[in-house]
Amino acid sequence: FQNIQFDVRLTADGVPILRSDESIRITETSSILVSEVFFDQINNLDIGIDYGNEYIGEQLPTLYQAFSACTELGIRPIVELKPSIGQEQSIAG
Repeated sequence: FQNIQFDVRLTADGVPILRSDESIRITETSSILVSEVFFDQINNLDIGIDYGNEYIGEQLPTLYQAFSACTELGIRPIVELKPSIGQEQSIAG
């Protein structure tokens, strides 16, 4: 393939990460909103556990990491910015 599409959300401190859903499950009964936590908090989460044993230990990639991988592989990224309430100006600016 030549193109790849990413959904991007901003953390509370403005770090763009690859995430379609606004929330991240942190336990069986609780979740957090990407827009309400700092990147360091999200970066410590093991999001791979929700996708199977082979993904345990995986973290959410940043947009910068995705762009770097695209550059290395010669793939054109297509980015969809997904603002949370109150972040519209951050996304537009």
